[in-house]
Amino acid sequence: MSDNTADSINIESVIIEVNESKKVAQIANGVSDIDIFEHLDKPYLTAILGYTDRDSVVSNMDISGGEKIHIKLKSNRAQTVSVSKTFFIDKVILSDKSTDISELYVFHLIEDIGYISNLHNVNRSYSGKPSHIISKISEEFLKKKINQVSSDFQSMKVIIPNLTPIDAMCWIKNRASTSDGYPYYLYSTLIDKDLQMKDLKSLMTSTIMNQGQPFTFSEAEFSDSKNPPTKKERIIVRYQSKDTENLFKLIQEGLIGSEYRYINVTKNKVDKFSFNVDEEVIKPLRKDNIIDKGTPLFDNGRYKDITADIKSRRISQIGGTSAHPNHKSYSESEEVAQYRLNIINRAMTHMLTKSKIDFVLEGLEFLDGDENSTLGRKVSLTFLRNRMDESDSDVYDPKKSGDFLIFACKHSISRSSYYVTMSGLKLSNGEIQ
Repeated sequence: MSDNTADSINIESVIIEVNESKKVAQIANGVSDIDIFEHLDKPYLTAILGYTDRDSVVSNMDISGGEKIHIKLKSNRAQTVSVSKTFFIDKVILSDKSTDISELYVFHLIEDIGYISNLHNVNRSYSGKPSHIISKISEEFLKKKINQVSSDFQSMKVIIPNLTPIDAMCWIKNRASTSDGYPYYLYSTLIDKDLQMKDLKSLMTSTIMNQGQPFTFSEAEFSDSKNPPTKKERIIVRYQSKDTENLFKLIQEGLIGSEYRYINVTKNKVDKFSFNVDEEVIKPLRKDNIIDKGTPLFDNGRYKDITADIKSRRISQIGGTSAHPNHKSYSESEEVAQYRLNIINRAMTHMLTKSKIDFVLEGLEFLDGDENSTLGRKVSLTFLRNRMDESDSDVYDPKKSGDFLIFACKHSISRSSYYVTMSGLKLSNGEIQ
């Protein structure tokens, strides 16, 4: 099939495959829409597919969950390549017979590795760096390679406690950090064949995808803009932010100012230290030129004089049990400095979700097929100020505008349109010096 959706993308094929009978059916002509979801915290994709059955395909193939669906898409832009992904039907969301000769089905899909992972149980011992353990599990159980930025330094010995391969990989990933405390993310993208494992610093210091040509929210072109939208695809169709700016929760989690105690029960020793978000997180981020001075989340005075010097929580955990004579276990660290990195890791992960935004763009330029341009990438956004004075030369809103790291994306493909809805974590106001 080469069905054109608003001159943006072709749904080249959608094939259902029933493993037991080896039956296959091409259903692309009946597909009305596809939503594909990517997320930085998920090493697999999910999707929702709408299909109008006029050929009794569902009945003849006895579709009841567990069937493979091969989806092939291609952008209509010049010099692009096809994108292929294999999913499994994990449930039928809706079945609605609207006429005598047709029935609408809505399938919920999960990427093949997510479904296959659910069929396995991991209960064995591994040792080495987290990145090494994760690669070993992925290749052994999922036959999937991982594209890594391997700057993790911890070494451990763990016994996977009866988890699926993906749950085991995520469990180990949560323990990994760089020597500076930056957390790792393990994720799958629509474009890449391999899984991606990258640390937050690598993502935040990557090149901005649309440098000098920010995506702009504007109902009309305006003459006093220094960087006006140059084409339709660079206009933000709509945006919203919700459940943001929750500083209260960060204080509750002990991620602003706290005292931590790690208890070694075999040596009757307690390692304790104070955590101050200003000293441990904000200043290092600014030193690395990752965030700028104007970003509200990282305003020193907001924390230093109010909360960070106050030990609002005292948190105690079991740190060491010396279970493995020659290796550290999952919760153990060599010294207090490494325990501190664990808290820095958590603080960075939680704080970056404090200022987030959802925005919708035309999807044409995000599916060229040769390079991922959504998940884990940085984009520049600009928004107009809420103002009445048209003579004001400062037209942009510095709180909303800036550089964002994309942590989630939904590709919405229908017969008449192709949009991407992205969720971005605000890194800076674009004023890094």
